Amino acid sequence: MTMRCTAVIAARNEAAAIADVVRDCLVHADVVEVIVVDDGSCDATASRAAAAGARVLSLAPSGGKGRAIRRGAALAHTDVLVFLDGDGQDPAGEIPRLVAAIDRGADLAIGSRFRGTFEPGAIAALDHIGNRALTALFGLLYRLRVTDSQAGFKAIRRATFERLQLRADGFDIEAELLARAIVQGAAIVEVPVTRRARVEGRSRLRRVPDGLRILARMVEVRISGARRSAPC
Repeated sequence: MTMRCTAVIAARNEAAAIADVVRDCLVHADVVEVIVVDDGSCDATASRAAAAGARVLSLAPSGGKGRAIRRGAALAHTDVLVFLDGDGQDPAGEIPRLVAAIDRGADLAIGSRFRGTFEPGAIAALDHIGNRALTALFGLLYRLRVTDSQAGFKAIRRATFERLQLRADGFDIEAELLARAIVQGAAIVEVPVTRRARVEGRSRLRRVPDGLRILARMVEVRISGARRSAPC
């Protein structure tokens, strides 16, 4: 029997897409609840998510994606968490593939866009290059062959997530989650996924400041992990 999961969606001003994302999640029998964390939206994100069947937690003012993910995960009732974006870029139809990887023994299943497919308009050329560069640096730091260190579409055992004690508030949450999972010896797999174009609007990722924050988080976790494992 497939494991049951909670879909946790951090969303800010995604009124155009959020209802369809929620409904697409709830179609699958292994998704027993959808939690949408409305991160300081000034549009109808919260009301449309609720009308589509999600439990909604509204945060104000916006505290960032990392904070929203942590708050949403704390409300989950299942043993498996699935994280995906509220802009329609992550196909909810691929959730069962991520959950199946957990069912087979993984602690963390990363939805790798680079092992899967980018649909037209799914990623800008500069963002593609930036993701590749950060992933290459991540691999050097953690000595792990991974293709998508910044993936936001993923499944994780709730017990594993809670042990990570994440602190990132922004987009560096993705790198921190993966890095701390590696440091703690979690079983990690990559699952090919599809990346679509946004339904509407633009990403709020700021390439330079957020890229530097992600890099700093990668280094910080690597150093702190090395200190903990050093002999007395």
